[in-house]
Parts: sequence; C-alpha cells; structure tokens
Amino acid sequence: SSVLLLTDVAGVLDAELLSVTVNGTPQVPLVSAPAGSRTIRGPLSGTYTVGSGGNYTTLTSAVSDLTFLGMTGPVTFELTSPMYSSSTGEVFPITIQSIPGLNASRTLPIKPQNAVTAHIVDSVSSALFIVDNAKYVTFDGRWSVADTGRNMIVENKTLNTTANVFIFRNEATRGTVRNTVIRFAANNTSTVPSNGAIFVGGTSNLIGVGNDSLTFIYNTLAPSNGFYYGTAIAFVGQSLTQQNDWATIDSNWFYGHRIFGVYVASTNSGNGRQFLIRGNSFYDPVAVAPLALYYSGVVFLDEIQVVA
Repeated sequence: SSVLLLTDVAGVLDAELLSVTVNGTPQVPLVSAPAGSRTIRGPLSGTYTVGSGGNYTTLTSAVSDLTFLGMTGPVTFELTSPMYSSSTGEVFPITIQSIPGLNASRTLPIKPQNAVTAHIVDSVSSALFIVDNAKYVTFDGRWSVADTGRNMIVENKTLNTTANVFIFRNEATRGTVRNTVIRFAANNTSTVPSNGAIFVGGTSNLIGVGNDSLTFIYNTLAPSNGFYYGTAIAFVGQSLTQQNDWATIDSNWFYGHRIFGVYVASTNSGNGRQFLIRGNSFYDPVAVAPLALYYSGVVFLDEIQVVA
C-alpha cells in the first residue's frame, strides 16, 4: 500500500507512518520511518546565481528548473563564472520555452554578476540560445542598470553555415539582447539568409502574430577567431498575416560581415510595421566574390515601414 501526502509548502519533507487502520483493524507498518526525504519545490522568484558554487552550476539546469517550476515573481539569473561551455556542463542549444508565470511584471534577465565578465562559448550547428514562444526574456551584459559596459560575450565558433548565436521564433515577443558582445563565424554567403548571429524566424502558431517588439541595442557583433560571418541580424519571418513587427535595432556596432549587417525580408515573408533602426555603426565589411555588391549595412525588401 501507499500513502499520499499533500503539501503546498516548499522545503524538505520527511514523513513517518506509525499506524494505519484498514477496515477497522489497526495495522503496524513493517517500516514506519523509511530512510531519506523528499524536497518539495515551489516556483522561482528572485535572483539566482549560476556558475561554480552558485544556486545552479549551469544555465542549462537553471533554465530547465524555471521551465518546470514556473515563477511567482521576476527571476534573474546572474552569471558568476568566467566561462560557460560544454566543458563546464552546458548542453546547447539552451532553449527557453513558454514559462508559467512569465509576463510583463515577471521578467527573466540573464546577466553577469557585478565584476564578472561571463563568456558563453561553444561550437554548435544550430544556436547557443533559442527563445521559443517565451516572452520578456532579456540577455543583458551590464552589471547594473547604470552600467554602459558589455560584460557578457556569447560566441558560436562553428563555421557551419546553418549556425546562429540567438534564435527567436514562435511568438517570442518583447525579448531583448543588449550590451552583449556577440561573436560569430558562420559564413553563409546566401543573399537570402537562413541564419544569422541573431536570427528572427517565423511562428508555428496558426493564429499567432509573429515575434513582435524585439530589441537589440548597444551590442557588438564581431567575427569569432578572425573568421568573418555572413549576416549579423536577420528577420526572415513567415507570412503576410503572421508578421514580425515593432523591432528595435539601435546603437549596435557591426564588424566584419560578408553579406548583410541587418537583413529584413519582405512583408510577404513575414515582416511588417514599425522597424526602428538607428545609430548603428558598420565596420570592415568583406565582399565575397562574385557577390561584391552584397556587403550591405541594412537591407529591406518590399515595403517595410522604417522609423528612423
């Protein structure tokens, strides 16, 4: 037989069963105090350190817990170690999916702890991070809101032409990447990009609205290990009715792209209104023969509405 214990309190549960009555007859269990205990865990809220000796040793485990447990307040993952890679236990891609409780007042920043420069690095053919149907996720390289530094490096070193660093897809709205050094080496020289250092795709939600209100601001996008890359930021989208709208690409530094610094596909391919693109700087583009005309800073197709 078994006994079901119900609790709404997070903590360690250690129970004993001294007696039980079955059909009016008292029974004494053979084992009244089994060894061990069970940890009862509730939703997350607050700041959690991630790294050696932290609340979590890896971002992979932190994101997995948050996805399973949900959140009752804002959650911040603070990176305390200098390196995060497969050699330190990470499993890429780290996919951030729909999280119970995540909303405009319960956001998820991932950032370095004060005085730490965190380097997230590996060679992955897909992406290091995939934000998939999750809202209000922020990758923030600042130590504090008053900081202007770029204290987080996210680097995908592979030369695989399908690779990305960040992917946003399937209604990934109001996400942000800011004050981050993004290093990339995938040299896809197609003039219709299917990947990028930051790649914004389409949605599998048939009644969805797209990946709206994304913000990429104060980042540095640069080659990895000296290998120039094809496209830095690509908005590809999906369809005329499920468009990516209201994007902001502001005050970024682009170094060493071969094809496009920023590429926004046509409205029929899923990109729509109000793209705010301003204050960006483009350095050292490298033309690829015979595509010498294609090392462009910003490219829009069709009638994308730009606010600048």
